Amino acid sequence: LPALAVLTAAAAGWLALSALPPLNGLVSSSRDSSNTEHLATTQEQRRVIAVFGATGVQGGALISALAAHRYEYSLRILTRTPRTWPGIEVVVGNMNDDSVLDTLFAGVWGVFLVTFSDFERDGAEALLGERVAARALAHGVQHLVFSSGIRTGFPFMDAKADIEDRLRAMAFPRALYLQSGFFYENLVLKGGEPRVRCNATHIIFSSPMPSAIKVAMHAASTIGRLAARSFLTPAAFANGAAVRVVGDYITGDEFAAAAAAHLGPTRTAVYEAIPVDALPSLIPGRAGERIAEMYRWYIAGGMAAIDATHVVGAHGEETVRSWLLSDGAALVAEACALLASSP
Repeated sequence: LPALAVLTAAAAGWLALSALPPLNGLVSSSRDSSNTEHLATTQEQRRVIAVFGATGVQGGALISALAAHRYEYSLRILTRTPRTWPGIEVVVGNMNDDSVLDTLFAGVWGVFLVTFSDFERDGAEALLGERVAARALAHGVQHLVFSSGIRTGFPFMDAKADIEDRLRAMAFPRALYLQSGFFYENLVLKGGEPRVRCNATHIIFSSPMPSAIKVAMHAASTIGRLAARSFLTPAAFANGAAVRVVGDYITGDEFAAAAAAHLGPTRTAVYEAIPVDALPSLIPGRAGERIAEMYRWYIAGGMAAIDATHVVGAHGEETVRSWLLSDGAALVAEACALLASSP
Protein backbone atom coordinates (compact mmCIF):
# COMPACT_ATOMS: atom_id res chain seq x y z
CA LEU A 1 0.00 0.00 0.00
CA PRO A 2 1.30 3.49 -0.77
CA ALA A 3 2.03 5.61 2.31
CA LEU A 4 -0.59 8.17 1.34
CA ALA A 5 -3.27 5.51 0.99
CA VAL A 6 -2.48 4.25 4.47
CA LEU A 7 -2.88 7.76 5.88
CA THR A 8 -6.18 8.19 4.00
CA ALA A 9 -7.55 4.97 5.46
CA ALA A 10 -6.52 5.98 8.95
CA ALA A 11 -8.10 9.42 8.54
CA ALA A 12 -11.36 7.83 7.48
CA GLY A 13 -11.31 5.80 10.69
CA TRP A 14 -10.76 8.92 12.82
CA LEU A 15 -13.64 10.78 11.19
CA ALA A 16 -15.97 7.80 11.43
CA LEU A 17 -15.64 7.77 15.22
CA SER A 18 -17.24 11.20 15.57
CA ALA A 19 -20.08 10.27 13.21
CA LEU A 20 -21.40 7.35 15.27
CA PRO A 21 -24.93 7.99 16.62
CA PRO A 22 -25.58 8.05 20.38
CA LEU A 23 -27.01 4.92 21.96
CA ASN A 24 -29.19 4.55 25.02
CA GLY A 25 -27.56 4.17 28.42
CA LEU A 26 -27.61 0.38 28.45
CA VAL A 27 -25.68 -1.10 31.35
CA SER A 28 -24.38 -4.64 31.45
CA SER A 29 -22.23 -6.27 34.08
CA SER A 30 -19.93 -9.21 33.40
CA ARG A 31 -17.98 -10.49 36.36
CA ASP A 32 -15.34 -13.17 36.64
CA SER A 33 -17.00 -16.35 37.90
CA SER A 34 -14.05 -17.06 40.21
CA ASN A 35 -14.26 -15.62 43.73
CA THR A 36 -17.79 -14.39 43.05
CA GLU A 37 -18.75 -14.58 46.70
CA HIS A 38 -15.74 -12.53 47.74
CA LEU A 39 -16.51 -9.93 45.06
CA ALA A 40 -20.08 -9.65 46.26
CA THR A 41 -19.13 -9.19 49.91
CA THR A 42 -16.53 -6.52 49.17
CA GLN A 43 -18.42 -4.57 46.53
CA GLU A 44 -19.54 -1.88 48.98
CA GLN A 45 -15.93 -1.28 50.06
CA ARG A 46 -14.43 -1.03 46.57
CA ARG A 47 -13.87 2.34 44.95
CA VAL A 48 -15.49 2.62 41.51
CA ILE A 49 -13.42 4.10 38.68
CA ALA A 50 -15.08 5.19 35.42
CA VAL A 51 -12.85 4.74 32.37
CA PHE A 52 -13.12 6.58 29.05
CA GLY A 53 -11.21 5.17 26.08
CA ALA A 54 -11.28 1.67 27.55
CA THR A 55 -11.05 -0.01 24.15
CA GLY A 56 -8.01 2.11 23.20
CA VAL A 57 -4.41 1.82 24.30
CA GLN A 58 -4.59 4.40 27.11
CA GLY A 59 -7.70 3.06 28.79
CA GLY A 60 -6.69 -0.54 28.12
CA ALA A 61 -3.37 0.00 29.90
CA LEU A 62 -5.17 1.46 32.91
CA ILE A 63 -7.50 -1.54 33.07
CA SER A 64 -4.56 -3.96 32.85
CA ALA A 65 -2.65 -2.11 35.55
CA LEU A 66 -5.63 -2.28 37.93
CA ALA A 67 -6.44 -5.93 37.22
CA ALA A 68 -4.44 -7.11 40.23
CA HIS A 69 -6.42 -4.77 42.50
CA ARG A 70 -9.96 -5.91 41.73
CA TYR A 71 -10.79 -6.37 45.43
CA GLU A 72 -10.00 -2.69 46.03
CA TYR A 73 -11.31 -1.09 42.83
CA SER A 74 -14.31 -1.73 40.62
CA LEU A 75 -14.13 -0.59 36.99
CA ARG A 76 -16.95 0.85 34.91
CA ILE A 77 -16.33 1.66 31.25
CA LEU A 78 -18.14 3.67 28.60
CA THR A 79 -18.30 2.21 25.10
CA ARG A 80 -20.41 2.79 22.00
CA THR A 81 -20.65 -0.92 21.21
CA PRO A 82 -22.46 -3.41 23.48
CA ARG A 83 -20.05 -6.02 24.79
CA THR A 84 -19.25 -8.12 27.82
CA TRP A 85 -16.01 -7.59 29.70
CA PRO A 86 -15.17 -10.04 32.51
CA GLY A 87 -15.14 -8.35 35.89
CA ILE A 88 -16.03 -4.92 34.50
CA GLU A 89 -19.31 -3.03 34.39
CA VAL A 90 -20.11 -1.76 30.90
CA VAL A 91 -22.18 1.33 30.12
CA VAL A 92 -23.15 1.59 26.46
CA GLY A 93 -23.65 5.03 25.01
CA ASN A 94 -22.07 8.29 23.94
CA MET A 95 -20.20 10.79 26.09
CA ASN A 96 -22.34 13.63 24.76
CA ASP A 97 -25.50 12.09 26.27
CA ASP A 98 -26.19 13.40 29.80
CA SER A 99 -28.38 10.43 30.75
CA VAL A 100 -25.55 8.07 29.82
CA LEU A 101 -23.10 10.13 31.88
CA ASP A 102 -25.44 10.02 34.86
CA THR A 103 -25.48 6.23 34.65
CA LEU A 104 -21.72 6.11 34.24
CA PHE A 105 -20.91 8.42 37.16
CA ALA A 106 -23.42 7.15 39.73
CA GLY A 107 -21.45 6.21 42.84
CA VAL A 108 -18.10 6.70 41.13
CA TRP A 109 -14.98 7.68 43.12
CA GLY A 110 -12.49 8.19 40.27
CA VAL A 111 -12.58 9.06 36.57
CA PHE A 112 -10.02 8.57 33.82
CA LEU A 113 -11.02 11.03 31.10
CA VAL A 114 -9.88 10.89 27.48
CA THR A 115 -11.26 13.24 24.82
CA PHE A 116 -10.95 12.98 21.06
CA SER A 117 -9.63 15.64 18.69
CA ASP A 118 -12.22 17.49 16.61
CA PHE A 119 -10.57 19.36 13.73
CA GLU A 120 -13.90 20.22 12.12
CA ARG A 121 -15.65 22.23 14.85
CA ASP A 122 -13.91 25.03 16.72
CA GLY A 123 -14.07 24.53 20.49
CA ALA A 124 -16.17 21.35 20.29
CA GLU A 125 -13.66 19.11 22.07
CA ALA A 126 -13.12 21.61 24.89
CA LEU A 127 -16.86 22.12 25.40
CA LEU A 128 -17.49 18.38 25.53
CA GLY A 129 -14.62 17.76 27.94
CA GLU A 130 -15.87 20.52 30.24
CA ARG A 131 -19.42 19.18 30.10
CA VAL A 132 -18.36 15.64 30.96
CA ALA A 133 -16.18 16.80 33.84
CA ALA A 134 -18.93 19.02 35.24
CA ARG A 135 -21.27 16.03 35.25
CA ALA A 136 -18.65 13.96 37.07
CA LEU A 137 -18.16 16.65 39.70
CA ALA A 138 -21.94 16.93 40.19
CA HIS A 139 -21.96 13.21 41.03
CA GLY A 140 -19.30 13.72 43.69
CA VAL A 141 -16.28 12.28 41.87
CA GLN A 142 -13.26 12.62 44.16
CA HIS A 143 -10.31 11.81 41.90
CA LEU A 144 -9.92 12.86 38.26
CA VAL A 145 -7.11 11.92 35.89
CA PHE A 146 -7.24 13.68 32.53
CA SER A 147 -5.24 12.76 29.42
CA SER A 148 -4.27 16.33 28.62
CA GLY A 149 -1.80 18.12 26.37
CA ILE A 150 0.80 20.81 26.74
CA ARG A 151 -0.17 24.34 25.67
CA THR A 152 1.56 25.16 22.39
CA GLY A 153 0.06 28.49 21.37
CA PHE A 154 -1.26 26.94 18.16
CA PRO A 155 -5.07 27.26 18.49
CA PHE A 156 -6.60 23.95 17.54
CA MET A 157 -3.69 21.99 19.03
CA ASP A 158 -4.59 23.42 22.42
CA ALA A 159 -8.05 21.90 22.94
CA LYS A 160 -6.80 19.55 25.67
CA ALA A 161 -4.91 22.38 27.38
CA ASP A 162 -8.13 24.41 27.26
CA ILE A 163 -10.00 21.52 28.89
CA GLU A 164 -7.32 21.26 31.57
CA ASP A 165 -7.74 24.96 32.42
CA ARG A 166 -11.51 24.52 32.75
CA LEU A 167 -11.14 21.39 34.88
CA ARG A 168 -8.74 23.17 37.22
CA ALA A 169 -11.38 25.86 37.77
CA MET A 170 -13.85 23.16 38.87
CA ALA A 171 -11.65 22.27 41.85
CA PHE A 172 -11.95 18.49 41.96
CA PRO A 173 -10.87 17.21 45.40
CA ARG A 174 -7.95 15.47 43.68
CA ALA A 175 -6.75 15.75 40.07
CA LEU A 176 -3.83 14.82 37.83
CA TYR A 177 -3.19 16.12 34.31
CA LEU A 178 -1.06 13.87 32.12
CA GLN A 179 0.20 15.99 29.22
CA SER A 180 0.81 13.60 26.36
CA GLY A 181 2.80 14.00 23.15
CA PHE A 182 3.18 12.01 19.95
CA PHE A 183 2.56 8.28 20.49
CA TYR A 184 4.98 5.64 19.23
CA GLU A 185 1.88 3.68 18.21
CA ASN A 186 0.87 6.44 15.76
CA LEU A 187 3.63 5.22 13.43
CA VAL A 188 2.39 1.63 13.52
CA LEU A 189 -1.32 1.03 14.13
CA LYS A 190 -4.25 3.25 15.15
CA GLY A 191 -7.89 2.32 15.49
CA GLY A 192 -7.21 -1.01 13.80
CA GLU A 193 -5.76 0.72 10.74
CA PRO A 194 -2.09 0.03 9.90
CA ARG A 195 0.11 3.13 9.65
CA VAL A 196 3.10 1.09 8.52
CA ARG A 197 3.84 -0.62 5.18
CA CYS A 198 5.39 -4.06 5.02
CA ASN A 199 6.82 -6.28 2.32
CA ALA A 200 9.27 -9.16 2.20
CA THR A 201 12.32 -6.94 2.62
CA HIS A 202 11.20 -3.67 4.24
CA ILE A 203 9.08 -2.20 7.00
CA ILE A 204 8.33 1.44 6.18
CA PHE A 205 7.21 3.91 8.85
CA SER A 206 5.82 7.25 7.71
CA SER A 207 4.23 10.51 8.85
CA PRO A 208 4.18 14.10 7.60
CA MET A 209 7.15 14.97 9.84
CA PRO A 210 10.49 15.32 7.96
CA SER A 211 12.89 12.53 8.85
CA ALA A 212 15.48 14.75 10.57
CA ILE A 213 13.16 16.68 12.94
CA LYS A 214 13.12 15.49 16.53
CA VAL A 215 9.75 14.85 18.18
CA ALA A 216 8.90 14.26 21.84
CA MET A 217 7.28 10.82 21.88
CA HIS A 218 6.09 8.13 24.28
CA ALA A 219 3.99 4.99 24.41
CA ALA A 220 0.24 5.66 24.63
CA SER A 221 0.07 2.92 27.27
CA THR A 222 2.22 5.09 29.55
CA ILE A 223 -0.74 7.41 30.10
CA GLY A 224 -2.90 4.54 31.38
CA ARG A 225 -0.13 3.21 33.63
CA LEU A 226 0.54 6.61 35.18
CA ALA A 227 -3.20 7.07 35.72
CA ALA A 228 -3.33 3.71 37.51
CA ARG A 229 -0.40 4.79 39.71
CA SER A 230 -2.33 7.93 40.65
CA PHE A 231 -5.46 5.98 41.60
CA LEU A 232 -3.54 3.31 43.54
CA THR A 233 -1.21 5.76 45.31
CA PRO A 234 -2.68 9.26 45.15
CA ALA A 235 0.31 10.76 46.92
CA ALA A 236 2.58 9.61 44.07
CA PHE A 237 1.78 12.91 42.34
CA ALA A 238 1.09 16.31 43.86
CA ASN A 239 -2.59 17.20 43.80
CA GLY A 240 -3.29 19.16 40.61
CA ALA A 241 0.06 18.26 39.08
CA ALA A 242 0.63 18.68 35.35
CA VAL A 243 2.92 15.84 34.26
CA ARG A 244 4.50 16.11 30.83
CA VAL A 245 5.02 12.60 29.47
CA VAL A 246 8.14 12.07 27.31
CA GLY A 247 9.72 8.68 26.67
CA ASP A 248 12.11 9.69 23.89
CA TYR A 249 13.08 12.71 21.82
CA ILE A 250 13.91 11.29 18.40
CA THR A 251 13.63 11.70 14.65
CA GLY A 252 11.79 9.44 12.25
CA ASP A 253 15.11 8.03 11.08
CA GLU A 254 16.08 7.24 14.68
CA PHE A 255 12.73 5.56 15.25
CA ALA A 256 13.32 3.34 12.22
CA ALA A 257 16.89 2.55 13.34
CA ALA A 258 15.61 1.45 16.75
CA ALA A 259 12.95 -0.69 15.09
CA ALA A 260 15.52 -2.30 12.79
CA ALA A 261 17.45 -3.52 15.82
CA HIS A 262 14.40 -5.31 17.24
CA LEU A 263 12.49 -6.61 14.23
CA GLY A 264 14.92 -9.25 13.10
CA PRO A 265 17.49 -9.50 10.29
CA THR A 266 15.13 -10.40 7.46
CA ARG A 267 13.67 -6.91 6.96
CA THR A 268 15.11 -3.40 6.83
CA ALA A 269 13.20 -0.68 8.69
CA VAL A 270 13.11 2.80 7.14
CA TYR A 271 11.22 6.06 7.62
CA GLU A 272 9.61 8.12 4.85
CA ALA A 273 8.06 11.59 5.20
CA ILE A 274 4.62 12.14 3.66
CA PRO A 275 4.35 15.51 1.82
CA VAL A 276 2.46 17.91 4.07
CA ASP A 277 0.84 19.62 1.09
CA ALA A 278 -0.83 16.32 0.19
CA LEU A 279 -2.83 16.15 3.43
CA PRO A 280 -5.80 18.35 2.40
CA SER A 281 -6.49 16.07 -0.55
CA LEU A 282 -6.17 12.94 1.58
CA ILE A 283 -8.24 13.93 4.60
CA PRO A 284 -11.73 15.23 3.76
CA GLY A 285 -13.28 18.41 5.07
CA ARG A 286 -11.70 21.08 7.21
CA ALA A 287 -9.59 18.55 9.08
CA GLY A 288 -7.16 17.96 6.20
CA GLU A 289 -6.12 21.60 5.91
CA ARG A 290 -5.94 22.06 9.67
CA ILE A 291 -3.73 19.03 10.17
CA ALA A 292 -1.50 20.29 7.35
CA GLU A 293 -1.29 23.70 9.08
CA MET A 294 -0.30 22.00 12.30
CA TYR A 295 2.56 20.12 10.64
CA ARG A 296 3.77 23.23 8.79
CA TRP A 297 3.88 25.10 12.09
CA TYR A 298 5.75 22.29 13.82
CA ILE A 299 8.24 21.90 10.97
CA ALA A 300 8.90 25.66 11.02
CA GLY A 301 10.03 25.36 14.64
CA GLY A 302 6.77 26.04 16.45
CA MET A 303 7.53 23.49 19.18
CA ALA A 304 11.26 24.21 19.50
CA ALA A 305 11.06 26.31 22.66
CA ILE A 306 8.70 23.83 24.33
CA ASP A 307 10.73 20.78 23.35
CA ALA A 308 13.86 22.41 24.78
CA THR A 309 12.31 22.17 28.26
CA HIS A 310 11.28 18.52 28.25
CA VAL A 311 12.79 15.85 30.49
CA VAL A 312 12.94 12.34 29.02
CA GLY A 313 11.81 9.47 31.24
CA ALA A 314 11.12 11.57 34.34
CA HIS A 315 8.27 9.27 35.38
CA GLY A 316 9.57 5.93 34.16
CA GLU A 317 8.36 6.32 30.57
CA GLU A 318 9.65 3.74 28.10
CA THR A 319 12.18 4.74 25.45
CA VAL A 320 11.32 3.61 21.95
CA ARG A 321 13.78 0.72 22.32
CA SER A 322 12.22 -0.51 25.57
CA TRP A 323 8.74 -0.08 24.09
CA LEU A 324 9.72 -2.21 21.09
CA LEU A 325 10.84 -4.94 23.50
CA SER A 326 7.66 -4.82 25.60
CA ASP A 327 4.85 -4.09 23.13
CA GLY A 328 6.06 -2.39 19.97
CA ALA A 329 7.54 -5.30 18.01
CA ALA A 330 4.33 -7.30 18.52
CA LEU A 331 2.28 -4.30 17.36
CA VAL A 332 4.37 -3.99 14.19
CA ALA A 333 3.84 -7.71 13.53
CA GLU A 334 0.09 -7.26 14.03
CA ALA A 335 -0.02 -4.34 11.59
CA CYS A 336 1.93 -6.27 8.96
CA ALA A 337 -0.37 -9.28 9.41
CA LEU A 338 -3.42 -7.07 8.89
CA LEU A 339 -1.93 -5.70 5.69
CA ALA A 340 -1.08 -9.19 4.44
CA SER A 341 -4.65 -10.39 5.03
CA SER A 342 -6.33 -7.39 3.41
CA PRO A 343 -7.55 -7.77 -0.21
